[in-house]
Amino acid sequence: MSCPSGNGDEGADVISERVLSFGQERLWFLDRFEPGDAAYNIPLVVRLHGVLVRDALQAAFDGLIERHDALRTRFPDDEGRPTAVVERPGPVRIDFVDIDGHDDRALRRILDERVNTGFELAIAPPMRVTLVRLGAEEHVLCVVLHHILADGWSLNLMRCELAMRYLAHRKGRRVELPALPSFADHAARQREIGEGTERDLAYWGAQLADVPVLELPLDRPRGAARGSASAFHTRRFAGIGPLLDGVARERRCTPFMLVLAGYQAVLHRHGGQEDFAVGVPIAGRGEVEHEDLIGYFSNTLVLRADLSGEPSFAELLRRTRKTALGAYGHDRIPFEQLLGELRVDRDPAAAAPLFQTLLTVHTQDDGTDSTKEFAGIHAEDVDPGHRAGKFDLSVDVWRRGDDLDVVFGYRTALFDESTVVGLAERFESLFRGALADPETPVHLLPLLSPADERHVLAAARGPVGAGPCDSV
Repeated sequence: MSCPSGNGDEGADVISERVLSFGQERLWFLDRFEPGDAAYNIPLVVRLHGVLVRDALQAAFDGLIERHDALRTRFPDDEGRPTAVVERPGPVRIDFVDIDGHDDRALRRILDERVNTGFELAIAPPMRVTLVRLGAEEHVLCVVLHHILADGWSLNLMRCELAMRYLAHRKGRRVELPALPSFADHAARQREIGEGTERDLAYWGAQLADVPVLELPLDRPRGAARGSASAFHTRRFAGIGPLLDGVARERRCTPFMLVLAGYQAVLHRHGGQEDFAVGVPIAGRGEVEHEDLIGYFSNTLVLRADLSGEPSFAELLRRTRKTALGAYGHDRIPFEQLLGELRVDRDPAAAAPLFQTLLTVHTQDDGTDSTKEFAGIHAEDVDPGHRAGKFDLSVDVWRRGDDLDVVFGYRTALFDESTVVGLAERFESLFRGALADPETPVHLLPLLSPADERHVLAAARGPVGAGPCDSV
């Protein structure tokens, strides 16, 4: 992508300087604390099987950034405060890399470097595009954005529009799409005090008063833990989908509410706390005009768990449903604005403010597998190998037909792999038990994983050979 040299001379390549949204401003300050941290990189990696025309791909990217000004924005420092500088459209830089012989190790090295390297937000729009050629008709497209530019919804928009533009270029057709508003206009409107703002702030102030930190048992103390290095563990809850759907209908709630209640229950059983909060992302696209616009719109709701009084799972679900519905009715306040209004300590070295674990139940793409199409080319999603995390513990839930894929992300400075594997197994055991009999008290739901049961049985038997001595 064409961009200025970063020496402060804006020149003719700059359209304007704009205000940042609340979310962008927070990410900018976090980057100042840990420059180049890759925790907020969002990657899209796709393997393409078929003939790929580079000129058409270049044209697709060039048209994409011309239409979406968020992708042409960099974030320099103006006397200690962030500014958003929107560049004029220009050719997107695409790094072309050839690998002979389908070398998977070489491919993984390239993806690791592209995905896990941070950005300099002031110098250029934080977007990195790489096309790896594995063979005449096999390529891997890797796009990495900093979260300050976009969100998960934006990745789906990007993929769809790139495919449409690529195909149009191949067929010699002109691309005609409706004009979009500037993301900067959305950022500016966030700063206005709208109708209901005071009411929403009062709601959240009461809801989150004195919310405690989630104190999970750690393998290493937090004081020694720095950085965002993370690992991921995936567990498939096979065949649980129909039961989840049935209980949701019966209890008049959404599958998301059931998953959230299950996650709250396992955190309670794992750490013993009755009161804590879980962060939940939402799209944050309340206006119709924003549905097709790439940008960082997503917001985070802080949902407080209440496990006081030894509730049944059904009672916990009722409490969770009430909390979620209340939050949805006051979801226009950006999380970052809420932090400021509540005067929450935002020391990046301390535990994350208000909540320390994030639960994402994905709904944009509930396909049964990762195989799709890109402009008539067979496309397959590739694990990007992202190794940086935003929170101590995060859970992403994907619906795959009748199964749930549950991905635990965890800070390796705090947790061992075995700890998180065990937590994932216990989550499945507890959640299956809760769905089978929601009236069961949470403290009586099954928790032991198969490995736990084997350990208990072995301990009950005692050491091998410890029976009574033979008489002589």
